[in-house]
Amino acid sequence: MSDAAESPPLSPARATLAALRRAFQADPVLTLVFPVAVIASVVPFWVGRYLPFLDMPQHLATIAVVHGLGDPSTGYADYFTLEWASTPYLLYYLVSDGLASLIGVDAANRVFLSAYAALLPIALLSFLRAFHRAEAAALLGIPLAFNAFLFYGFVNYVFAFPFLLFGLALAKRRLEVRVPPTATSQVRALIPEALIAVVIYYSHLQVFLVYVGGIGLLLLLHWPGLRSVGRRVLHLVPVGVLFLTWLALTDGLAGGEAWKRSVASRYETLTSAEWEPLWETINKASERLLSVYYDRSDELLTLALGFALLVVLLTRGLGDRDRRTSLFPELLTLCVFGFYVALPTSYKWIWPVSWRFLPLAVVLLCTWGSASLGRWARAGLAAAFGALALYAAGTHARHFREFAAEAGDFQAVLDATEPRKRLLTLCFDAGSAVVLGPAYLHFGQYYQIQKGGVATYSFSEAPQSPMRFKAFEEGGPPPTPLRSEWKAHEFRFPNGGRWYDYLLLRGEPPGFAHSAQLPRGEVALKLRVGKWSLYEHARGH
Repeated sequence: MSDAAESPPLSPARATLAALRRAFQADPVLTLVFPVAVIASVVPFWVGRYLPFLDMPQHLATIAVVHGLGDPSTGYADYFTLEWASTPYLLYYLVSDGLASLIGVDAANRVFLSAYAALLPIALLSFLRAFHRAEAAALLGIPLAFNAFLFYGFVNYVFAFPFLLFGLALAKRRLEVRVPPTATSQVRALIPEALIAVVIYYSHLQVFLVYVGGIGLLLLLHWPGLRSVGRRVLHLVPVGVLFLTWLALTDGLAGGEAWKRSVASRYETLTSAEWEPLWETINKASERLLSVYYDRSDELLTLALGFALLVVLLTRGLGDRDRRTSLFPELLTLCVFGFYVALPTSYKWIWPVSWRFLPLAVVLLCTWGSASLGRWARAGLAAAFGALALYAAGTHARHFREFAAEAGDFQAVLDATEPRKRLLTLCFDAGSAVVLGPAYLHFGQYYQIQKGGVATYSFSEAPQSPMRFKAFEEGGPPPTPLRSEWKAHEFRFPNGGRWYDYLLLRGEPPGFAHSAQLPRGEVALKLRVGKWSLYEHARGH
Protein backbone atom coordinates (compact mmCIF):
# COMPACT_ATOMS: atom_id res chain seq x y z
CA MET A 1 0.00 0.00 0.00
CA SER A 2 1.37 3.45 -0.89
CA ASP A 3 2.14 6.22 1.59
CA ALA A 4 -0.53 8.38 -0.03
CA ALA A 5 -3.16 5.74 0.63
CA GLU A 6 -2.15 5.56 4.29
CA SER A 7 -2.16 9.32 4.87
CA PRO A 8 -5.11 10.61 6.88
CA PRO A 9 -7.43 13.05 5.11
CA LEU A 10 -6.70 16.75 5.55
CA SER A 11 -8.85 18.82 7.89
CA PRO A 12 -11.21 21.31 6.18
CA ALA A 13 -8.97 24.23 7.18
CA ARG A 14 -5.82 22.58 5.83
CA ALA A 15 -7.61 21.46 2.68
CA THR A 16 -8.74 25.06 2.07
CA LEU A 17 -5.22 26.39 2.61
CA ALA A 18 -3.84 23.75 0.26
CA ALA A 19 -6.38 24.72 -2.41
CA LEU A 20 -5.51 28.41 -2.01
CA ARG A 21 -1.81 27.60 -2.28
CA ARG A 22 -2.38 25.68 -5.51
CA ALA A 23 -4.53 28.50 -6.92
CA PHE A 24 -1.89 31.09 -6.06
CA GLN A 25 0.84 29.04 -7.66
CA ALA A 26 -1.24 28.57 -10.84
CA ASP A 27 -2.47 32.19 -11.15
CA PRO A 28 -1.16 34.56 -8.43
CA VAL A 29 -2.59 37.76 -9.92
CA LEU A 30 -6.13 36.38 -10.17
CA THR A 31 -5.91 34.91 -6.66
CA LEU A 32 -5.00 38.34 -5.25
CA VAL A 33 -7.25 40.53 -7.39
CA PHE A 34 -10.41 38.44 -7.37
CA PRO A 35 -11.39 38.75 -3.65
CA VAL A 36 -10.61 42.49 -3.68
CA ALA A 37 -12.85 43.02 -6.72
CA VAL A 38 -15.66 40.92 -5.24
CA ILE A 39 -15.60 42.95 -2.01
CA ALA A 40 -15.62 46.18 -4.04
CA SER A 41 -18.67 45.00 -5.98
CA VAL A 42 -20.92 45.11 -2.89
CA VAL A 43 -19.93 48.64 -1.82
CA PRO A 44 -22.46 50.48 -4.06
CA PHE A 45 -25.37 48.92 -2.18
CA TRP A 46 -24.29 50.55 1.10
CA VAL A 47 -23.36 54.12 0.18
CA GLY A 48 -26.78 55.81 0.15
CA ARG A 49 -30.19 55.72 1.81
CA TYR A 50 -32.13 55.16 -1.42
CA LEU A 51 -31.11 52.79 -4.21
CA PRO A 52 -31.66 53.81 -7.87
CA PHE A 53 -33.64 50.71 -8.91
CA LEU A 54 -37.10 51.26 -10.41
CA ASP A 55 -39.02 48.40 -8.77
CA MET A 56 -36.97 48.31 -5.56
CA PRO A 57 -39.54 50.19 -3.39
CA GLN A 58 -42.19 47.65 -4.44
CA HIS A 59 -39.98 44.72 -3.44
CA LEU A 60 -39.13 46.37 -0.13
CA ALA A 61 -42.82 46.97 0.51
CA THR A 62 -43.53 43.29 -0.16
CA ILE A 63 -40.76 42.23 2.26
CA ALA A 64 -42.15 44.65 4.85
CA VAL A 65 -45.65 43.15 4.57
CA VAL A 66 -44.36 39.56 4.63
CA HIS A 67 -42.32 40.43 7.71
CA GLY A 68 -44.84 42.62 9.54
CA LEU A 69 -48.31 41.31 8.63
CA GLY A 70 -48.77 39.84 12.09
CA ASP A 71 -47.63 43.01 13.86
CA PRO A 72 -50.66 45.19 14.75
CA SER A 73 -48.49 48.31 14.88
CA THR A 74 -47.95 48.18 11.10
CA GLY A 75 -51.63 48.18 10.16
CA TYR A 76 -50.82 45.83 7.25
CA ALA A 77 -53.46 43.28 8.27
CA ASP A 78 -56.19 45.86 7.54
CA TYR A 79 -55.31 45.89 3.84
CA PHE A 80 -53.24 42.84 2.87
CA THR A 81 -53.28 39.07 2.70
CA LEU A 82 -50.54 36.69 1.60
CA GLU A 83 -51.11 34.11 -1.16
CA TRP A 84 -48.01 31.94 -1.24
CA ALA A 85 -49.34 29.59 -3.91
CA SER A 86 -49.88 32.38 -6.44
CA THR A 87 -46.22 32.75 -7.45
CA PRO A 88 -42.92 30.86 -7.44
CA TYR A 89 -40.97 34.12 -6.91
CA LEU A 90 -40.58 33.60 -3.17
CA LEU A 91 -36.88 33.19 -2.40
CA TYR A 92 -36.09 36.91 -2.34
CA TYR A 93 -38.95 37.69 0.02
CA LEU A 94 -38.52 34.74 2.36
CA VAL A 95 -34.75 35.10 2.73
CA SER A 96 -35.08 38.85 3.30
CA ASP A 97 -37.88 38.23 5.80
CA GLY A 98 -35.61 35.91 7.79
CA LEU A 99 -32.75 38.41 7.72
CA ALA A 100 -35.11 41.26 8.66
CA SER A 101 -35.76 39.58 12.00
CA LEU A 102 -32.10 40.23 12.81
CA ILE A 103 -31.16 43.45 10.99
CA GLY A 104 -34.36 45.08 9.70
CA VAL A 105 -36.00 45.18 6.28
CA ASP A 106 -33.72 47.69 4.59
CA ALA A 107 -30.45 46.08 5.69
CA ALA A 108 -31.80 42.62 4.84
CA ASN A 109 -32.50 43.80 1.31
CA ARG A 110 -28.98 45.22 0.98
CA VAL A 111 -27.44 41.97 2.21
CA PHE A 112 -29.46 40.07 -0.40
CA LEU A 113 -28.31 42.40 -3.17
CA SER A 114 -24.72 42.18 -1.94
CA ALA A 115 -24.93 38.39 -2.04
CA TYR A 116 -26.07 38.57 -5.66
CA ALA A 117 -23.23 40.89 -6.72
CA ALA A 118 -20.62 38.75 -4.95
CA LEU A 119 -21.98 35.39 -6.06
CA LEU A 120 -22.15 36.18 -9.77
CA PRO A 121 -18.36 36.38 -10.34
CA ILE A 122 -17.80 33.48 -7.91
CA ALA A 123 -20.32 31.32 -9.79
CA LEU A 124 -18.80 32.36 -13.11
CA LEU A 125 -15.39 31.27 -11.82
CA SER A 126 -16.85 27.90 -10.79
CA PHE A 127 -18.35 27.47 -14.28
CA LEU A 128 -15.09 28.44 -15.98
CA ARG A 129 -13.14 25.92 -13.94
CA ALA A 130 -15.66 23.16 -14.57
CA PHE A 131 -15.42 23.69 -18.33
CA HIS A 132 -11.67 24.40 -18.34
CA ARG A 133 -11.94 27.95 -19.63
CA ALA A 134 -9.99 31.18 -18.99
CA GLU A 135 -10.63 31.89 -15.31
CA ALA A 136 -9.75 35.60 -15.44
CA ALA A 137 -13.04 36.16 -17.31
CA ALA A 138 -14.85 35.59 -13.99
CA LEU A 139 -13.93 39.18 -13.12
CA LEU A 140 -16.20 40.36 -15.95
CA GLY A 141 -19.13 39.12 -13.87
CA ILE A 142 -18.74 42.24 -11.71
CA PRO A 143 -19.55 44.89 -14.36
CA LEU A 144 -22.22 42.56 -15.74
CA ALA A 145 -23.86 42.25 -12.31
CA PHE A 146 -24.86 45.92 -12.62
CA ASN A 147 -26.85 45.42 -15.80
CA ALA A 148 -29.92 47.39 -16.83
CA PHE A 149 -32.24 44.73 -15.42
CA LEU A 150 -30.86 45.24 -11.94
CA PHE A 151 -31.70 48.94 -12.39
CA TYR A 152 -35.21 47.94 -13.46
CA GLY A 153 -35.33 46.30 -10.05
CA PHE A 154 -35.73 42.75 -11.39
CA VAL A 155 -33.98 41.33 -8.34
CA ASN A 156 -35.72 37.94 -8.46
CA TYR A 157 -34.49 37.46 -12.01
CA VAL A 158 -30.84 38.46 -11.74
CA PHE A 159 -30.39 36.60 -8.43
CA ALA A 160 -30.98 33.34 -10.30
CA PHE A 161 -27.96 33.90 -12.58
CA PRO A 162 -25.27 32.72 -10.12
CA PHE A 163 -27.19 29.58 -9.25
CA LEU A 164 -27.71 28.72 -12.91
CA LEU A 165 -23.92 28.79 -13.31
CA PHE A 166 -23.33 26.87 -10.08
CA GLY A 167 -25.85 24.21 -11.11
CA LEU A 168 -24.43 23.66 -14.59
CA ALA A 169 -20.86 23.58 -13.25
CA LEU A 170 -21.84 20.97 -10.67
CA ALA A 171 -23.62 18.88 -13.31
CA LYS A 172 -20.50 18.98 -15.50
CA ARG A 173 -18.26 17.81 -12.65
CA ARG A 174 -20.60 14.94 -11.84
CA LEU A 175 -20.40 13.80 -15.44
CA GLU A 176 -16.62 13.57 -15.14
CA VAL A 177 -16.52 11.31 -12.08
CA ARG A 178 -17.57 7.74 -11.49
CA VAL A 179 -21.07 7.32 -10.06
CA PRO A 180 -20.89 6.40 -6.34
CA PRO A 181 -21.47 2.64 -5.87
CA THR A 182 -24.18 2.71 -3.20
CA ALA A 183 -27.70 4.07 -3.37
CA THR A 184 -27.09 6.19 -0.27
CA SER A 185 -24.02 7.78 -1.81
CA GLN A 186 -25.88 8.49 -5.02
CA VAL A 187 -28.72 10.24 -3.16
CA ARG A 188 -26.23 12.22 -1.09
CA ALA A 189 -24.45 13.33 -4.26
CA LEU A 190 -27.74 14.57 -5.75
CA ILE A 191 -28.68 16.80 -2.79
CA PRO A 192 -26.57 19.85 -3.78
CA GLU A 193 -27.94 19.81 -7.34
CA ALA A 194 -31.50 19.39 -6.11
CA LEU A 195 -31.11 22.34 -3.72
CA ILE A 196 -29.66 24.54 -6.47
CA ALA A 197 -32.56 23.63 -8.78
CA VAL A 198 -35.05 24.64 -6.07
CA VAL A 199 -33.22 27.94 -5.49
CA ILE A 200 -33.34 28.75 -9.22
CA TYR A 201 -37.02 27.84 -9.44
CA TYR A 202 -37.99 30.01 -6.45
CA SER A 203 -35.91 32.87 -7.86
CA HIS A 204 -37.28 33.09 -11.40
CA LEU A 205 -39.11 30.77 -13.75
CA GLN A 206 -37.35 31.95 -16.94
CA VAL A 207 -33.90 31.12 -15.58
CA PHE A 208 -35.21 27.81 -14.25
CA LEU A 209 -36.33 26.83 -17.75
CA VAL A 210 -32.87 27.75 -19.10
CA TYR A 211 -31.35 25.57 -16.38
CA VAL A 212 -33.50 22.57 -17.29
CA GLY A 213 -32.69 23.05 -20.97
CA GLY A 214 -29.01 23.42 -20.10
CA ILE A 215 -29.00 20.11 -18.23
CA GLY A 216 -30.59 18.44 -21.25
CA LEU A 217 -28.06 19.99 -23.62
CA LEU A 218 -25.16 18.93 -21.40
CA LEU A 219 -26.40 15.35 -21.34
CA LEU A 220 -26.77 15.29 -25.12
CA LEU A 221 -23.23 16.57 -25.62
CA HIS A 222 -21.74 14.26 -23.01
CA TRP A 223 -24.02 11.25 -23.39
CA PRO A 224 -23.55 9.03 -20.32
CA GLY A 225 -25.58 6.15 -21.70
CA LEU A 226 -29.29 5.51 -21.55
CA ARG A 227 -29.11 3.68 -18.22
CA SER A 228 -27.28 6.59 -16.60
CA VAL A 229 -29.53 9.42 -17.84
CA GLY A 230 -32.19 8.72 -15.22
CA ARG A 231 -29.67 9.19 -12.42
CA ARG A 232 -28.40 12.41 -14.02
CA VAL A 233 -31.83 14.08 -13.98
CA LEU A 234 -33.09 12.60 -10.71
CA HIS A 235 -32.29 15.85 -8.89
CA LEU A 236 -34.99 17.57 -10.97
CA VAL A 237 -37.78 15.44 -9.51
CA PRO A 238 -38.41 17.53 -6.34
CA VAL A 239 -38.43 20.83 -8.22
CA GLY A 240 -40.59 19.25 -10.95
CA VAL A 241 -43.18 18.36 -8.33
CA LEU A 242 -43.10 21.94 -7.02
CA PHE A 243 -43.51 23.33 -10.53
CA LEU A 244 -46.44 21.06 -11.41
CA THR A 245 -48.10 21.85 -8.07
CA TRP A 246 -47.83 25.57 -8.79
CA LEU A 247 -49.36 25.08 -12.25
CA ALA A 248 -52.26 23.20 -10.69
CA LEU A 249 -52.91 25.91 -8.09
CA THR A 250 -52.63 29.04 -10.26
CA ASP A 251 -54.45 30.45 -13.26
CA GLY A 252 -51.63 32.86 -14.14
CA LEU A 253 -50.77 30.98 -17.33
CA ALA A 254 -54.34 30.04 -18.16
CA GLY A 255 -56.60 31.66 -20.72
CA GLY A 256 -60.23 32.69 -21.04
CA GLU A 257 -62.33 33.06 -17.93
CA ALA A 258 -59.71 31.40 -15.70
CA TRP A 259 -57.24 34.15 -16.61
CA LYS A 260 -59.79 36.89 -15.94
CA ARG A 261 -60.66 35.41 -12.56
CA SER A 262 -57.01 35.25 -11.54
CA VAL A 263 -56.22 38.90 -12.30
CA ALA A 264 -59.55 40.63 -11.62
CA SER A 265 -60.22 43.64 -13.86
CA ARG A 266 -56.77 45.26 -14.08
CA TYR A 267 -55.05 42.82 -16.43
CA GLU A 268 -57.94 40.98 -18.03
CA THR A 269 -57.46 42.71 -21.41
CA LEU A 270 -53.82 41.54 -21.60
CA THR A 271 -54.20 38.12 -23.19
CA SER A 272 -51.64 37.87 -25.98
CA ALA A 273 -47.96 38.14 -26.87
CA GLU A 274 -46.27 41.04 -28.67
CA TRP A 275 -43.05 41.14 -30.74
CA GLU A 276 -40.85 44.02 -31.83
CA PRO A 277 -39.07 44.41 -35.21
CA LEU A 278 -35.91 42.32 -35.49
CA TRP A 279 -33.75 45.31 -36.40
CA GLU A 280 -34.80 47.05 -33.19
CA THR A 281 -33.96 43.95 -31.13
CA ILE A 282 -30.44 43.89 -32.56
CA ASN A 283 -29.86 47.64 -32.73
CA LYS A 284 -30.79 48.27 -29.07
CA ALA A 285 -28.90 45.35 -27.54
CA SER A 286 -26.06 47.39 -26.02
CA GLU A 287 -28.52 50.00 -24.73
CA ARG A 288 -30.53 47.29 -22.98
CA LEU A 289 -27.47 45.77 -21.37
CA LEU A 290 -25.65 48.53 -19.45
CA SER A 291 -27.25 51.88 -20.37
CA VAL A 292 -28.26 53.26 -16.97
CA TYR A 293 -26.76 56.75 -16.33
CA TYR A 294 -27.58 60.19 -17.69
CA ASP A 295 -23.95 61.34 -17.76
CA ARG A 296 -23.23 58.47 -20.21
CA SER A 297 -20.42 57.12 -18.06
CA ASP A 298 -21.95 53.70 -18.72
CA GLU A 299 -20.87 54.04 -22.35
CA LEU A 300 -17.24 53.81 -21.32
CA LEU A 301 -18.08 50.72 -19.25
CA THR A 302 -19.86 49.18 -22.23
CA LEU A 303 -16.93 49.93 -24.52
CA ALA A 304 -14.41 48.47 -22.05
CA LEU A 305 -16.55 45.39 -21.51
CA GLY A 306 -16.93 44.91 -25.26
CA PHE A 307 -13.17 45.08 -25.71
CA ALA A 308 -12.68 42.60 -22.84
CA LEU A 309 -15.14 40.17 -24.43
CA LEU A 310 -13.32 40.52 -27.75
CA VAL A 311 -10.08 39.55 -25.99
CA VAL A 312 -11.85 36.55 -24.45
CA LEU A 313 -13.04 35.43 -27.88
CA LEU A 314 -9.56 35.86 -29.37
CA THR A 315 -8.14 33.48 -26.76
CA ARG A 316 -10.48 30.73 -27.96
CA GLY A 317 -8.27 27.68 -28.42
CA LEU A 318 -8.05 24.08 -27.35
CA GLY A 319 -10.44 24.25 -24.40
CA ASP A 320 -11.63 20.97 -22.94
CA ARG A 321 -10.07 17.73 -24.16
CA ASP A 322 -13.56 16.34 -24.77
CA ARG A 323 -14.59 18.14 -27.94
CA ARG A 324 -18.30 17.50 -27.42
CA THR A 325 -18.40 18.90 -23.91
CA SER A 326 -16.16 21.83 -24.85
CA LEU A 327 -18.91 23.12 -27.13
CA PHE A 328 -21.48 23.35 -24.34
CA PRO A 329 -20.79 26.99 -23.27
CA GLU A 330 -20.91 28.13 -26.89
CA LEU A 331 -24.11 26.27 -27.73
CA LEU A 332 -25.86 27.39 -24.55
CA THR A 333 -24.83 30.99 -25.21
CA LEU A 334 -26.21 30.84 -28.76
CA CYS A 335 -29.47 29.34 -27.49
CA VAL A 336 -29.93 32.14 -24.95
CA PHE A 337 -29.09 34.78 -27.58
CA GLY A 338 -31.69 33.06 -29.76
CA PHE A 339 -34.29 33.51 -27.00
CA TYR A 340 -33.46 37.23 -26.91
CA VAL A 341 -34.00 37.53 -30.67
CA ALA A 342 -36.95 35.19 -31.21
CA LEU A 343 -39.22 35.38 -28.17
CA PRO A 344 -41.93 38.04 -27.72
CA THR A 345 -41.13 41.25 -25.88
CA SER A 346 -44.22 40.80 -23.71
CA TYR A 347 -46.79 38.18 -22.82
CA LYS A 348 -49.95 39.09 -20.92
CA TRP A 349 -48.76 41.34 -18.06
CA ILE A 350 -45.14 40.17 -18.25
CA TRP A 351 -42.71 42.74 -19.70
CA PRO A 352 -40.11 42.34 -20.97
CA VAL A 353 -39.81 38.66 -21.84
CA SER A 354 -37.13 38.42 -24.52
CA TRP A 355 -34.99 41.32 -23.30
CA ARG A 356 -34.22 39.54 -20.04
CA PHE A 357 -32.14 36.93 -21.82
CA LEU A 358 -29.62 39.51 -23.02
CA PRO A 359 -27.52 39.93 -19.83
CA LEU A 360 -27.52 36.18 -19.24
CA ALA A 361 -26.30 35.58 -22.80
CA VAL A 362 -23.45 38.08 -22.32
CA VAL A 363 -22.48 36.46 -19.00
CA LEU A 364 -22.27 33.14 -20.86
CA LEU A 365 -20.20 34.80 -23.59
CA CYS A 366 -17.53 35.34 -20.93
CA THR A 367 -17.02 31.56 -20.86
CA TRP A 368 -15.72 31.25 -24.42
CA GLY A 369 -12.06 31.96 -23.62
CA SER A 370 -9.45 29.17 -23.63
CA ALA A 371 -7.55 28.16 -20.53
CA SER A 372 -4.60 27.18 -22.75
CA LEU A 373 -2.71 30.42 -22.12
CA GLY A 374 0.77 31.06 -20.80
CA ARG A 375 1.44 32.24 -17.28
CA TRP A 376 2.10 35.84 -18.29
CA ALA A 377 -0.97 35.97 -20.52
CA ARG A 378 -3.16 34.77 -17.64
CA ALA A 379 -1.60 37.36 -15.33
CA GLY A 380 -2.20 40.11 -17.88
CA LEU A 381 -5.85 39.18 -18.34
CA ALA A 382 -6.42 39.02 -14.57
CA ALA A 383 -4.83 42.44 -14.08
CA ALA A 384 -6.77 44.05 -16.94
CA PHE A 385 -10.12 42.49 -16.08
CA GLY A 386 -9.56 43.22 -12.39
CA ALA A 387 -8.97 46.89 -13.20
CA LEU A 388 -12.21 46.94 -15.20
CA ALA A 389 -14.11 45.30 -12.31
CA LEU A 390 -12.77 47.84 -9.79
CA TYR A 391 -13.53 50.73 -12.13
CA ALA A 392 -17.09 49.48 -12.59
CA ALA A 393 -17.61 49.12 -8.83
CA GLY A 394 -16.26 52.63 -8.24
CA THR A 395 -18.39 54.14 -11.00
CA HIS A 396 -21.56 52.62 -9.59
CA ALA A 397 -20.72 53.56 -6.01
CA ARG A 398 -20.27 57.20 -7.07
CA HIS A 399 -23.57 57.30 -8.95
CA PHE A 400 -25.46 55.51 -6.18
CA ARG A 401 -24.21 58.15 -3.76
CA GLU A 402 -25.30 60.91 -6.14
CA PHE A 403 -28.76 59.41 -6.50
CA ALA A 404 -29.16 59.10 -2.73
CA ALA A 405 -28.22 62.78 -2.38
CA GLU A 406 -30.73 63.74 -5.08
CA ALA A 407 -33.47 61.76 -3.31
CA GLY A 408 -32.54 63.11 0.12
CA ASP A 409 -35.37 65.66 0.33
CA PHE A 410 -37.92 62.85 0.04
CA GLN A 411 -37.31 61.79 3.64
CA ALA A 412 -38.64 65.14 4.89
CA VAL A 413 -41.94 64.34 3.16
CA LEU A 414 -42.20 60.96 4.85
CA ASP A 415 -41.34 62.50 8.21
CA ALA A 416 -44.35 64.83 7.84
CA THR A 417 -46.82 61.91 7.60
CA GLU A 418 -48.58 60.00 10.35
CA PRO A 419 -48.26 56.21 10.58
CA ARG A 420 -50.74 53.56 9.41
CA LYS A 421 -52.57 55.84 6.96
CA ARG A 422 -53.53 55.50 3.28
CA LEU A 423 -51.36 57.15 0.64
CA LEU A 424 -51.76 57.47 -3.12
CA THR A 425 -48.82 58.49 -5.32
CA LEU A 426 -49.23 60.57 -8.49
CA CYS A 427 -45.90 60.71 -10.30
CA PHE A 428 -46.02 63.46 -12.93
CA ASP A 429 -42.23 63.57 -13.11
CA ALA A 430 -40.56 60.25 -12.23
CA GLY A 431 -37.20 61.09 -13.80
CA SER A 432 -33.82 61.49 -12.17
CA ALA A 433 -30.79 63.57 -13.16
CA VAL A 434 -28.53 60.64 -12.23
CA VAL A 435 -30.09 57.45 -13.62
CA LEU A 436 -32.09 56.85 -16.77
CA GLY A 437 -35.75 55.92 -16.65
CA PRO A 438 -38.57 56.64 -14.18
CA ALA A 439 -36.51 56.01 -11.03
CA TYR A 440 -39.05 57.64 -8.68
CA LEU A 441 -42.19 56.00 -10.05
CA HIS A 442 -42.68 53.70 -7.04
CA PHE A 443 -41.16 55.88 -4.29
CA GLY A 444 -44.53 56.21 -2.58
CA GLN A 445 -44.03 52.66 -1.33
CA TYR A 446 -41.47 53.98 1.15
CA TYR A 447 -44.40 55.33 3.15
CA GLN A 448 -45.74 51.82 3.57
CA ILE A 449 -42.24 50.53 4.38
CA GLN A 450 -41.43 53.14 7.01
CA LYS A 451 -44.83 54.10 8.39
CA GLY A 452 -47.05 51.06 7.82
CA GLY A 453 -50.56 51.38 6.45
CA VAL A 454 -50.90 51.19 2.67
CA ALA A 455 -49.54 52.99 -0.39
CA THR A 456 -50.60 52.65 -4.03
CA TYR A 457 -49.89 51.91 -6.82
CA SER A 458 -48.74 48.57 -5.38
CA PHE A 459 -47.49 45.28 -6.79
CA SER A 460 -50.27 43.77 -4.69
CA GLU A 461 -52.37 44.11 -7.82
CA ALA A 462 -49.87 42.15 -9.96
CA PRO A 463 -50.25 38.38 -10.46
CA GLN A 464 -46.60 37.64 -9.59
CA SER A 465 -46.79 39.09 -6.07
CA PRO A 466 -47.48 36.98 -2.95
CA MET A 467 -48.79 40.17 -1.28
CA ARG A 468 -52.42 40.83 -2.23
CA PHE A 469 -54.91 43.55 -1.37
CA LYS A 470 -58.06 42.60 0.43
CA ALA A 471 -61.20 43.24 -1.58
CA PHE A 472 -62.46 46.82 -1.48
CA GLU A 473 -65.56 45.67 0.40
CA GLU A 474 -63.28 44.13 3.06
CA GLY A 475 -61.21 47.26 3.61
CA GLY A 476 -58.72 47.10 0.78
CA PRO A 477 -57.93 50.03 -1.57
CA PRO A 478 -60.15 50.76 -4.58
CA PRO A 479 -58.86 48.94 -7.70
CA THR A 480 -56.66 51.00 -9.99
CA PRO A 481 -56.98 51.05 -13.80
CA LEU A 482 -54.39 49.32 -15.97
CA ARG A 483 -51.07 51.23 -15.98
CA SER A 484 -52.56 54.04 -13.89
CA GLU A 485 -49.18 54.50 -12.17
CA TRP A 486 -47.88 55.80 -15.52
CA LYS A 487 -50.91 58.07 -16.14
CA ALA A 488 -51.04 60.55 -13.28
CA HIS A 489 -52.74 63.14 -15.52
CA GLU A 490 -55.77 60.85 -15.87
CA PHE A 491 -56.41 60.69 -12.13
CA ARG A 492 -59.64 62.20 -10.86
CA PHE A 493 -60.03 62.71 -7.13
CA PRO A 494 -63.66 61.56 -6.70
CA ASN A 495 -62.87 58.23 -8.42
CA GLY A 496 -61.28 56.59 -5.40
CA GLY A 497 -59.29 59.60 -4.20
CA ARG A 498 -61.49 60.17 -1.16
CA TRP A 499 -60.42 56.78 0.22
CA TYR A 500 -56.87 58.09 0.83
CA ASP A 501 -55.51 60.18 3.67
CA TYR A 502 -52.55 61.50 1.66
CA LEU A 503 -51.79 62.33 -1.95
CA LEU A 504 -48.08 62.30 -2.74
CA LEU A 505 -47.08 64.13 -5.91
CA ARG A 506 -43.77 64.41 -7.72
CA GLY A 507 -43.50 67.12 -10.33
CA GLU A 508 -46.83 68.80 -9.55
CA PRO A 509 -48.10 70.50 -12.73
CA PRO A 510 -49.05 74.21 -12.62
CA GLY A 511 -52.57 74.81 -11.37
CA PHE A 512 -53.01 71.24 -10.15
CA ALA A 513 -54.16 72.34 -6.68
CA HIS A 514 -57.15 74.15 -8.22
CA SER A 515 -57.96 71.73 -11.03
CA ALA A 516 -60.70 69.16 -11.38
CA GLN A 517 -58.18 66.56 -10.29
CA LEU A 518 -58.02 68.10 -6.81
CA PRO A 519 -61.32 69.79 -5.82
CA ARG A 520 -60.90 72.75 -3.47
CA GLY A 521 -61.83 71.98 0.13
CA GLU A 522 -61.27 68.25 -0.21
CA VAL A 523 -57.53 68.29 0.47
CA ALA A 524 -54.93 70.78 1.66
CA LEU A 525 -51.23 71.12 0.98
CA LYS A 526 -49.23 69.86 3.95
CA LEU A 527 -45.66 70.12 2.67
CA ARG A 528 -43.74 70.89 -0.51
CA VAL A 529 -40.04 69.97 -0.71
CA GLY A 530 -38.17 70.07 -4.01
CA LYS A 531 -40.26 68.22 -6.59
CA TRP A 532 -42.37 66.54 -3.91
CA SER A 533 -45.79 67.78 -2.74
CA LEU A 534 -47.79 66.16 0.05
CA TYR A 535 -51.53 66.81 0.26
CA GLU A 536 -53.67 65.71 3.19
CA HIS A 537 -57.38 64.88 3.09
CA ALA A 538 -59.63 67.35 4.87
CA ARG A 539 -60.78 64.70 7.35
CA GLY A 540 -57.21 64.58 8.68
CA HIS A 541 -57.22 68.26 9.72
